[in-house]
Amino acid sequence: MGMRWEDRLVCAEGFAELHMFDEALKELRAIEAPNRRQEAVLFLKYQIFAARGKWKAAALVTRYLVTEYPPRPLYWLASAACARQLGSLDAAESILTTACDLHPDNGPIWYALATCASLSGRLDDARQWAFRAIQHEPRLQQRFIDDQAMKPIWDTIP
Repeated sequence: MGMRWEDRLVCAEGFAELHMFDEALKELRAIEAPNRRQEAVLFLKYQIFAARGKWKAAALVTRYLVTEYPPRPLYWLASAACARQLGSLDAAESILTTACDLHPDNGPIWYALATCASLSGRLDDARQWAFRAIQHEPRLQQRFIDDQAMKPIWDTIP
């Protein structure tokens, strides 16, 4: 009998932590088909693709994750990050707008939306969304102050 999928996942996570991404992916590929769709397996796959800068592959994984697990804000943020890395602020903003509808109290999602607006030059939207992000998660205030993408609205951050 072969290794359980959970054991392969643990091995893959270990390889990924050591930046041995080829070995990690090999372990993930060795997981039997039905279990390759396990949430933890897919999220590790996304992390490996993102770490390697393989944004198209990462985006495919995150699209599946947000479809299957919409209650998880992290997957929406990851999906939007992929869209930004692929050069589409509009796509990132669209993903984040949907995420805000599902997770209206999630500060990091509002933060990411404010970043997109700031980078797009829509400073009024950026200010509004920055305020909402800080309202929901006050610790984000320092992150805004340190973020160069937010420089155009630094003067208005509470």
